[in-house]
Amino acid sequence: MEGIKQYFNDLASSQPRDLDIKSEISTLQAIKKCLTSEAPLAKKPSLDLEQDFLTVAADSLGADYTDPFPSFKLDAVLQSQEELNDFTLYVLERRYGWSEVQSSREQSDDKEQKQRDKAIDHEQVGRLKSYLNELLDVFIHWFLCQSISVPILCSFRNAISKASNRPVVRNQAVVIIMDWLHQNCHQPCFHKHWRQVQELLSCGITDIWSAIRNACIGRLKPIVDRFTLVKLEAFYCTLVKICQNRQSSWQAKEGAIMAVIVILRNFHWVGRLSHSFSEHSINETSFYLKYGHEEMNQLPRFLADSLHSLIYPLLAHPQISVRENATKAFSSFLSRCDFQEALNALDEAISRLSPLKEPISVVSLVDDGATRVVDLPADEEQFIDPYEAEGLISVCIGLIKQIPASFLLQKWTFYFSVYNICLMHPASTVRQATSTLLKYLVAKSSQAPVVLKLTLQSLVTNWCVSVEQILSMHQGIKRPNIKITGKSHKR
Repeated sequence: MEGIKQYFNDLASSQPRDLDIKSEISTLQAIKKCLTSEAPLAKKPSLDLEQDFLTVAADSLGADYTDPFPSFKLDAVLQSQEELNDFTLYVLERRYGWSEVQSSREQSDDKEQKQRDKAIDHEQVGRLKSYLNELLDVFIHWFLCQSISVPILCSFRNAISKASNRPVVRNQAVVIIMDWLHQNCHQPCFHKHWRQVQELLSCGITDIWSAIRNACIGRLKPIVDRFTLVKLEAFYCTLVKICQNRQSSWQAKEGAIMAVIVILRNFHWVGRLSHSFSEHSINETSFYLKYGHEEMNQLPRFLADSLHSLIYPLLAHPQISVRENATKAFSSFLSRCDFQEALNALDEAISRLSPLKEPISVVSLVDDGATRVVDLPADEEQFIDPYEAEGLISVCIGLIKQIPASFLLQKWTFYFSVYNICLMHPASTVRQATSTLLKYLVAKSSQAPVVLKLTLQSLVTNWCVSVEQILSMHQGIKRPNIKITGKSHKR
């Protein structure tokens, strides 16, 4: 064991540029040989072939990777945290750091390595690098086959921190970490060290590089699905703190709200009730929400009570990707609530769009059947922030698509008065977004033909038209004399 540790320390304590690639390969081969040769002898197969088959199947059940060194645990071979940190960083940087852009200092230091490689044929160097990558892949598979433990969790977090200027290395490290957590999320050790797991997940979710955030979020769903509701609430609260912290970068807020979307989408509507429900509840509803093995009639209180206060500030964020993901999160939330929640959300969003501090009085249809649009003051100072307006309009668009036209007609004057003000907003992006909203509103005429008529009437209600001026303009227009020149072709 001491010999193996010495090999590990020789690799981890030296920078890759200080190592001759042949010596590096020889050291890795020696480590691999030691870990393989010191493995205990396999048990002799018994005469019961069926029992042997079931034993092998049970040992490898659910494993996506084959442990290259099943007799050794990584944190048992490298018992010092510093040694484990160094070796983890070495494997990740050496395997995935080939394509990284080197700093000027590293480029100057790398000249010595190039001088050493001059004696080696260029094609031979390529073959040696390829073989080195194969050896490093063996050790990466060894990492993936380890059980979750605090030393390994800390070593991964240290590697991400040390690779702050190497995004490719960091990206691949996050992919390996997420695969490793997915491998072990059904094991007791996952829940035992859940706090460290959460901290490691936060590193990937809030990374400054978008590819790393997307890689982490894309692999988050099966891991979150293993959280208990208590742990899910704690994880959600961590994400809320990131979003509400003024010191958080927009990248961190974007990653956090994307993780909230994953949490919400892990709740699924199921079309029939489980036997665990009482007969009384079966008569009341035919749908329920399911999260993992948990069954419920509505979203947990920690989500329902806090999501509004989380989403609305993000809808006003200057970064468009943050606003877009906040809209997606709100849509995912409302699709898992009852219909009345969607109606209340539309009222709230339109009220926030209004430049008036006092609520608008709702005016119903006038006797002649036309609508009377409430006149609102439209001073430029009274318009809300354009970023917030765009975010709120995007929420309204999503709700208008889902809410039947009959419910929109009940408060038509209230809704359209605010839309009309948004059409006069100084920011062109807000006016364009409002035009898109009206397009989806007019599309509701397939459900209620009166929607198109009301929209047109509401738009032209305050237009001042002078018939005399139009007639005078028409009489004064001279029709142009159009002469066709050129030879005529007679048949």
